Amino acid sequence: VLEVFLKGRNIPYSNISPFGLEYYGGEGRNRGAIYIPYYDCEEKYRLTYYTLRYILGEYRGYRHPKGLGPPPLYLNAFRGGVEPTILVEGVFDAIRLHTLGYSAIALSGKHINPLQLKGLLALDIQSLIVLLDGDAILDWVDTVRILRSLFTYPIHIVYLGVAKDPASAVEGELRSLLKPYYV
Repeated sequence: VLEVFLKGRNIPYSNISPFGLEYYGGEGRNRGAIYIPYYDCEEKYRLTYYTLRYILGEYRGYRHPKGLGPPPLYLNAFRGGVEPTILVEGVFDAIRLHTLGYSAIALSGKHINPLQLKGLLALDIQSLIVLLDGDAILDWVDTVRILRSLFTYPIHIVYLGVAKDPASAVEGELRSLLKPYYV
C-alpha cells in the first residue's frame, strides 16, 4: 500500500529507507496510516516529532499527535552544505525533491510557526527557494513576508502553477523551474 501511495507522488519506494516511513495496516484507529518520523538535523536518528498520514478509510489526511504541540520543520530531506535549500508545504514534497538530489525542508502545512522559525534560524542556509503549490500561493503570503523580514540571505519564490505540487510535478518541469537558482 505504501509503495502504491509513493508511486502516485513520484517517489521510488527503494529510496525511502532514510526517511523511516512505515505503513500500519493492522486494526484500530491508525489502520491505513503512514507513520512519518521527524528527526533532528544534527543527531540524524533522534526522533523529535511524528505525524500520521491516513491513506485508507474515511479520513484521508494528516493528524498530528495531541500533546506534542505544533510540528517542527521536517528536516529529514535537508542536506546541510547543499545550496540552495528548498522550502515546501508537505513532507512528501520534501522527500520527492530529496530523491531528485535537492535539499528540502517541509513546513507540514501552509503557515510557518514560531518553532519552525527558530529552527530555520539555527540552520546554515545561504539561499532559500520557496516552492509554492498551485493551491497555496495566497496562503504563503504571510510566511514569505516573515521570512524576508528575518533573513538576510536571498529568498526566491517559485510557483508551480495551478493544481500542482512538487510530489506530482513532472521531473523535467521541476528541474527546469529550479535550474536558474543553481550555479
